[in-house]
Amino acid sequence: MINSIKISNFKSIHNEVTLNFDDQLIFNMLFGKVGSGKSLVFEAIKQFKEVFLYGMRSVERIPDEIKTTYTIEFMIDNQMIHYHTTLNYDKSEILY
Repeated sequence: MINSIKISNFKSIHNEVTLNFDDQLIFNMLFGKVGSGKSLVFEAIKQFKEVFLYGMRSVERIPDEIKTTYTIEFMIDNQMIHYHTTLNYDKSEILY
């Protein structure tokens, strides 16, 4: 179960955005005004998945972005795991 996802420095997401998920709910919703960045959050999560599975070559470079940071907190077998990674587009590398 994913408990939270934090994203920063992804396109127009400059400050850290935190999504908290409640394991007591059947589903979680993301809503906001038009143009507030809802789709961008899903695009950032998709990019994280692509990099995690296939490496930096799987995503296009994002100009003017120095480092995108992801922190994912999830529970496996009653153990809380924190996974933090930073993507460096200038060097096409993943910093853990």
